Amino acid sequence: MEPKKDVLNDKNTHKGHRHRLRNAFNNTDVVTMPEHQVLELMLSFILPQKDVNPLAHELLNEFGCLTNVLEASPDSLKRIKGVGDVVASFLSFCSKLPEIYKHSKANFKRKLNTPAQIIDFLRSVIEFTSVEKFYYICLSTKGDVLCFKKMGTGSITQLYVNNRELVQQILKYPTHTIVLCHTHPNGAPVPSEEDIDFTMNLCELFDSLSIRLCDHIILSPDGYFSFFENKLLGSDLKTESFNKLKMNMLFDKGFIYHSTKDNNNKIVKS
Repeated sequence: MEPKKDVLNDKNTHKGHRHRLRNAFNNTDVVTMPEHQVLELMLSFILPQKDVNPLAHELLNEFGCLTNVLEASPDSLKRIKGVGDVVASFLSFCSKLPEIYKHSKANFKRKLNTPAQIIDFLRSVIEFTSVEKFYYICLSTKGDVLCFKKMGTGSITQLYVNNRELVQQILKYPTHTIVLCHTHPNGAPVPSEEDIDFTMNLCELFDSLSIRLCDHIILSPDGYFSFFENKLLGSDLKTESFNKLKMNMLFDKGFIYHSTKDNNNKIVKS
């Protein structure tokens, strides 16, 4: 005869468990928490009256890790017993929170008046992926961020930036200054000759519109390259230092921009 399950002791084991999870989240570095505890805490907010520990373990056993759980499609999640429409939608929503957070942070009122502030800002809002990305910042005469946006269609090997569309978007704002940024997913953030030619052309274009190109920044996980800091903006692009840079520093492929007459695109290849 099987021994009778001690229901009271079982309840005592889990008594205060959610409170302990919340304390761990509030008082420790969340990235050091075991993934099953993080997922369990997440599920506790959407299923407050249920022991979600078994469900958390089941999800991790099925998908392998927390990242895979959050990136799984709602239909895949609902194949797990205990996961309905609400839980599946909640987990999918959680996977979008970093992007929502960064977008909100990028568009919150702030001033960028120094190169260091611009770099710090970009590092706080840009998330590196396996594809190249292109961004622009519109600033007022006082350095207020009027907008921060991503444009272009990126892939692993190339990025398309439409100059006409870029100008049209920028002119929607009372813009005085522009900062451009594109990412290198890995490797040194060193500009190619095409990067420099592209920047010089945009300098002239914006100058004709009485808009100053303040900087073009190449950002990678390994660091950054600032055209402003390296004196490669405006007339500086035509100086001897520019020629030296082309000879001595442009050792990686970087981005290759091809101008096309048909659609006025700049096609960027790595």
